Amino acid sequence: MPVSEKIGLLPGFGWVVDQHWFGDSWWSHLLSTLLVCWLLTPVGHIVFAYITQKIVIPIDKRRQWQSFFPGDLYLGGAVALLVLASDSGSERDGAWWQSTGWHGFVIVCTMSVAIAMTLVVDRPMMPLSALLSPSKLYHNFLLYGGYGYVVVTTLIAALAGGGGLWLIAGALVLSSPWAYYVLKDSSADEEATRLKQSTAHPATYWLFWCIPVRGSYTK
Repeated sequence: MPVSEKIGLLPGFGWVVDQHWFGDSWWSHLLSTLLVCWLLTPVGHIVFAYITQKIVIPIDKRRQWQSFFPGDLYLGGAVALLVLASDSGSERDGAWWQSTGWHGFVIVCTMSVAIAMTLVVDRPMMPLSALLSPSKLYHNFLLYGGYGYVVVTTLIAALAGGGGLWLIAGALVLSSPWAYYVLKDSSADEEATRLKQSTAHPATYWLFWCIPVRGSYTK
């Protein structure tokens, strides 16, 4: 049974967690899920920014938030391990954590977090042109909304279904570097922060390569 059906994921998320590109083994499932996560971010974020804004997102630590790169690589690994953990648990039928109501509640909560992070946490630091840019919205809603939903539902399913605790522990270990980079980014000095803001999410760009959008971090 695909893991998306096993734990009751909402439609659209199955293609993230059900892939077995290299055979039917557990390592194929793990590696395939990891690659899907990496394709979503950081690769998808970089490609999406280029397509929608005609910008090349930097990945060096001077101009980019390390919580994004390499942070998202570690975060993808943690998500992949949680997916595997939820798949390793015993099969249930009709459990509360499989219900559409539970999954609907979780996705509403995680998407609300994405909105709050955008409008409350990020808003004071960014001009509207950068805050509402396609690439910024893509990453915020993918990270807090999408990843958040998958993390919560797979973790609960793994714990409730008796999934491998060592896989859950591995996910916690892999997410530690990401958490470290978040703290490091938040404690950067004003000059470094301003540079990363302006290059990671430019305020001026060409929307879909033809519509000029102008803004400034200095206003």
